[in-house]
Amino acid sequence: MAALVIAEHDNQSLKAATLNAVAAALQCSPEVDVLVAGSAADGAASAAAQIAGVRKVIQVDAPSLADQLAEPLAAQILSIANGYSHILAPATANGKNVLPRVAAKLDVAQLSDITKVVSPDTFERPIYAGNAIATVQSADPVKVITVRTTGFDPVAASGGSAAVEKQAATEVSGKSSFVGRELTKSDRPELTAAKIIVSGGRGLGSGEKYQEIVVPLADKLGAALGASRAAVDAGYVPNDYQVGQTGKIVAPQLYIAVGISGAIQHLAGMKDSKVIVAINKDPEAPIFSVADYGLVADLNAAVPELTRSPKLIFTSVSGFGQTGPYSKRPAYDMVVQAMGGIMSLTGQPGGPPTRVGVSIGDLGAGLYAMIGTQAALLQRERTGKGERVDVAMHDCQAALLENSIARYEVDKKIPQPIGSRHPSITPFDVFKAKDGWMVVAAGNDMLFQRLCDILNLPNLKVDERFSTNPLRCPVLLK
Repeated sequence: MAALVIAEHDNQSLKAATLNAVAAALQCSPEVDVLVAGSAADGAASAAAQIAGVRKVIQVDAPSLADQLAEPLAAQILSIANGYSHILAPATANGKNVLPRVAAKLDVAQLSDITKVVSPDTFERPIYAGNAIATVQSADPVKVITVRTTGFDPVAASGGSAAVEKQAATEVSGKSSFVGRELTKSDRPELTAAKIIVSGGRGLGSGEKYQEIVVPLADKLGAALGASRAAVDAGYVPNDYQVGQTGKIVAPQLYIAVGISGAIQHLAGMKDSKVIVAINKDPEAPIFSVADYGLVADLNAAVPELTRSPKLIFTSVSGFGQTGPYSKRPAYDMVVQAMGGIMSLTGQPGGPPTRVGVSIGDLGAGLYAMIGTQAALLQRERTGKGERVDVAMHDCQAALLENSIARYEVDKKIPQPIGSRHPSITPFDVFKAKDGWMVVAAGNDMLFQRLCDILNLPNLKVDERFSTNPLRCPVLLK
């Protein structure tokens, strides 16, 4: 039977955690459907339909589903549960709130926080704050599962073409209702999706010190802010900053722990980070056992010095930049090619938008990041000062279109696909030959004259209609 994934979304767009849950679901069943339950959630449903490997998207729109309350959402899941062998959701606050109710209503055991699918009925999950791994086998007809997102690489957000099936919402008793939501507003990356996190612990001593020491370093690195439970309990920062077993599970590219001793509950939430840097004055602090780099020092002196470091060069690459409406979207070459405009210029005239045959979005971002970093290194050599280099794939894609943009600024004509031709050079194309294909690229008038000599076409050489590139292009491009 098929697997059902409960999409994590904000009605307009999908959360990245959904991609990890789909990855787990595909290991349970080759047929995976996604449920997008919300209010005016066409944007999220459309995004779900593009996920690689998804068979079908079930969209249910109702005002009662706008805020993802457990009661109406669970009722909707239960109304279609009979058609599925597995029901999965990310192990986020929403997933942990809804799926226990679904499991109880189905009278099955819930499998929480799985990190590996051994077989369709056998799974691995961490226990004892991640210090041991339990293998769990379920004989229930429906497996209700929350997925630890750091345990599964996300599937591609594009490349799929699933059908979107709209269904009516299931009536609920209405015993619960949405009252309000208090969230910390920030332009920083969302904690569970951030590539860099700077977290502070009780060693900071106060909320003021957190703002004075941790925040400036995060600003310099473009990082998300986190904290240990001890710092949250002490009132240094709000609850949604908490990283750990009872907080948020994260796995960024870089995790910097400032004044965090490293209780096992905290380590359980961040030990899968790619690179961990620990700063603590206690050389015996447990945090150093998982750190890739450790600095035994007084954080009050070491961290401000690191923040002020005049020679620090930090390069970051993202899909759409660190701030703005698309900042939380993942970086995928196909999506960037489409949104950046290069697909609209590629392919044959009158044909559909066409992807460039290589990952030009990835390559372009890498190239510009390298150029920016090299320029920063040269600048540091001259001035002794470093700087931050921030590159977005989408921006780089636009930069690669500078030739087309320049032509548009001159003639105000929107560039169109013209195959292998050149808009201002003729002849410039691929031609069918007797034994294969031939490329001709006569880039200027002198080369055109030589081409006529090689082809033994003296009349063409002296024909005034073809004497210059501007004259040749309108004639031969028709």
